[in-house]
Amino acid sequence: MYCDCPYTDPAVVDDKKYTDNPSFVIYRGEEKVDWERRGRTIGGSKGLLEDILAHLTGDFEEILKPGFCFWMTPKDPYAVHFVASEILQGCTFSRTAPKWEKDTRPGHIY
Repeated sequence: MYCDCPYTDPAVVDDKKYTDNPSFVIYRGEEKVDWERRGRTIGGSKGLLEDILAHLTGDFEEILKPGFCFWMTPKDPYAVHFVASEILQGCTFSRTAPKWEKDTRPGHIY
């Protein structure tokens, strides 16, 4: 799912809207983890990093019903943000973190 095909092959469906994001930072107190767009990787403070990675199982999970799913992997910026914002406690984010507002409107079918 995270190959370069959408960027280089016009025959492949462009799903960047749901799998791409600028680099962003997750903070929890003095801890800091960076999600880097270029390598689609995360790194930073050991404790926060371990807490995030513990929830990134690689499984395809339904996040919003009905049927809004993510691959729970460090390569997916939305999965990383979801774990830090919805599962862990006390995380804040840089302004470049993924935005969920358009996908969480009450009464809207996705």
